[in-house]
Formats: sequence, C-alpha cells, structure tokens
Amino acid sequence: MKKTILLLICAGTCLTAHSAVITFSSQTFRQTNESTPADTTWVTTAGTLYGAKNIGGVTTTVNGVTFTGVSGSSVNGGNGALSQPNVAWSIAVGSSFFSEGGGNSANNFLDSGGYNSGAQALQFSSLTVGNTYAVDMVFADTRAALNGRYVNVSGTVVSGVTLTDYGIGITNQQYAFGTGDAGFLVIKATFVADTVTQDFSIRGFNANATNSGGQLNAFQIRNLGVVPEPCTSLLGGFGMLALLQRRRRDR
Repeated sequence: MKKTILLLICAGTCLTAHSAVITFSSQTFRQTNESTPADTTWVTTAGTLYGAKNIGGVTTTVNGVTFTGVSGSSVNGGNGALSQPNVAWSIAVGSSFFSEGGGNSANNFLDSGGYNSGAQALQFSSLTVGNTYAVDMVFADTRAALNGRYVNVSGTVVSGVTLTDYGIGITNQQYAFGTGDAGFLVIKATFVADTVTQDFSIRGFNANATNSGGQLNAFQIRNLGVVPEPCTSLLGGFGMLALLQRRRRDR
C-alpha cells in the first residue's frame, strides 16, 4: 500500500510539472583586449548545434563553434535559417546592426551587435516539442562612457519599459564596464520546448534604471534532444522495481 501511494504521488508530480520553464544563468568575463574573447569556456558544446550568429560582425569560430557573421543594416532586424532545416531565428522589427569600430578588431563579439531603441526580441521557430534546447546570448558594449549598463532577459514577450516589467527571467546583469575594460556578459537559457516557437525579450537599462534599449551581440542555440525529467526516471525505477518483485512472487 505504501509503495502504491508513493507511486501515485510521484505520478501526480509529473503530471503537474510545467516543462516550458526556462532556467537562466549568467557569466561575466573581464578583459582589456577587445579582440575575440580569450576565455571560451562560456561556449556550450553539448548536443547538436542548430545555429550560431555573430550579429553585425564577421564569421568567428570560438571553442570549435562557428558563429556566422550577419552584417549590414535592416529596418526589419535580422532573420533567416539556422544550420538545421526549418529552424529559424529573428530579432526585433526596427533593429539595426552596428559596429563600434574600436579596439583591436571592429567586427567581433564585443564591437558589433543588433540594437533596438525598444525591447530587443529574439525568437526561435520550428522547434521540436519535447526536446531540450540550450541558448547562449552574448552582451557587450566597450565604449568608455557606458560604465553601468545592464540587461534583463525574459523568456516571454514583454511590452513594458521599466525594470519591474522585466522582473521575470534574469535581471540586472551588467554588460558594460567603462574605460579600459572590454568585459562581456553571457546569459544562458535552457528550456524544454512546449510549442514550436520560443521568444526571448531583452531590455537594457542604464545605471539609473532608465531604458537604454535592447542589444544582442551574438547567440547560439543547441538541441540537447529529449532529456528525461527526474520524476520520469523515478517512475521508470518504480516500474522496474515492481516488475522484479512480481517475478519473485511468481517463483
């Protein structure tokens, strides 16, 4: 009886779990050189690469992952297919590509990106429902006057313009550090696709919490396949245990 109750509790937990929850984390790297980031440990290599883009810059390979350059300018933002068929990406309408032209290289992760005066939107489409995806997003602004610029990222469409509006997801992450510091920020997101499309809203803020628009320098998305949830594995274990006990009784 106790085993039956425990199994029912576990099954109920699995049925009420929300697979679309996004797990966010961040890493900050500080350096004085504006060339391609020397620290490559932030680049996720697990799973299958669906696509990686260096927005506004040239094609660059980091830790074995090739970030395809997306240059020029467009009032409709950047969009197009990624490495795998039918997996597309887009950034917000009204975005423009930029290259600051400073430092040792004008076309790398730290000096180029996509910018929008409103919220920046990153969308992935044609995903496989039930598969787990990992996303790396790179943020940097190496201009000397911009010490104290922050970004909030939400895993949904957000239309507000205040820090409070962006209180879900990951918040208040610094990506601009001022004179002599070419540091950059990497925000990672992992999610299980519950629909074929996943949106991310990106909003930047100055040190005084006023809106500074949305920016994104580079990103990649990787398919980790179907990753069993803990409760699913536990149910499988209970099932195996029940089978073994039944065989013992039948002997």
